[in-house]
Amino acid sequence: MDARITQALEITTELEAVLLSVDTNRTSSLFAKLQDGEDRIFSLIFDGFGNEGRIKIAGDYPRIGLHHWSRNDAPTITVSQKRTAASIAADITRRFYPKFTNEWEWAAERKQAHDEKVQMVREAVTEVWEVLELRPAHNETFTRPEDMDTSAPRFFSRYTAISGHLTMSTYPETHIRIEHLSLTVKQAVQLAQILDKGEIIK
Repeated sequence: MDARITQALEITTELEAVLLSVDTNRTSSLFAKLQDGEDRIFSLIFDGFGNEGRIKIAGDYPRIGLHHWSRNDAPTITVSQKRTAASIAADITRRFYPKFTNEWEWAAERKQAHDEKVQMVREAVTEVWEVLELRPAHNETFTRPEDMDTSAPRFFSRYTAISGHLTMSTYPETHIRIEHLSLTVKQAVQLAQILDKGEIIK
């Protein structure tokens, strides 16, 4: 077994206070993913750029696609690889872990709020989709609102109607924008009924 992986396992053993386990499917000679009893994940990164001979400890926060929900000042520390596993574990427990768990909770709340916003947009567009007989714009790959790409924190999708467009987005504000539509009388009445329910998206 690689010496770094062995060291990661030894550090994890010393971190019993936070009930950590190593994700062996996401561990290599360059990094190890550690998971605590609340499913929060952080990494031990060996010999990173500018950190030769050291281990960087950093959070692996909730994500959407490649985007991590974390702030620019999310906690990280570095320690020497020459130190004992017990000493490194003590540093993680004292210097990193309390700030990391606070940052994780902040990130998890932001991701949940985004997920809820996405769901509201999806439900609203589904209703309008059926009334206006929408179809994806030429550059969209999904076929219905439930298939729309929400893998980024700021998504933007466009539909085409018989005449005009409907655009939905969660950035900078969550909205559904209807532009240049030419509707039949029936469609206009149905759309008015939907809008009469009140604000679709908060």
